[in-house]
Amino acid sequence: MVAVVGPQVFTVTAPQLLTGPYGQTNGTITLTLAGNGLAAGDPVYLNFMSGGAVSGLYQVATVADTAHFTVGTTDLVLRSGSALLTKTASAGYTQTGTNLVISVNGPHNLAIGEHVFIHFGAGTAADGVYPVGRFRMPPTSPCSPPTPPTRFRTVWRSIRSSHHR
Repeated sequence: MVAVVGPQVFTVTAPQLLTGPYGQTNGTITLTLAGNGLAAGDPVYLNFMSGGAVSGLYQVATVADTAHFTVGTTDLVLRSGSALLTKTASAGYTQTGTNLVISVNGPHNLAIGEHVFIHFGAGTAADGVYPVGRFRMPPTSPCSPPTPPTRFRTVWRSIRSSHHR
């Protein structure tokens, strides 16, 4: 969704992207990203869009509330700027043996071989970091032509259960 704010300014609402400010001091990065759903100990990939902090994989050190958390860094330089966190919501999952098949609504931007942290809100699967094994396309109707892969609304991910935390 796009909202026009002024003649040269507009905002784009993207529910799978959380953005907000961060501050870095003495080896701690404090972030404000509302609705992040993170817990202490969770791995998180952070993209720093300004301010000079290094984008990459971090581990959540503390969680103050649903909008504020900290991660550690070896960089001791005082910094501040904007951060981005990608958060993909699942439409459900099934587990057969050691394989998980996860359905997501919309693009997930993952590639085979990448690792992804999955928090399961319900069910018996364990929260953790899983490698992406393969992708499956959703079933299609025999009466309709297949949709090009970039247009699929639901993407299936198969993730092997060789997780670690």
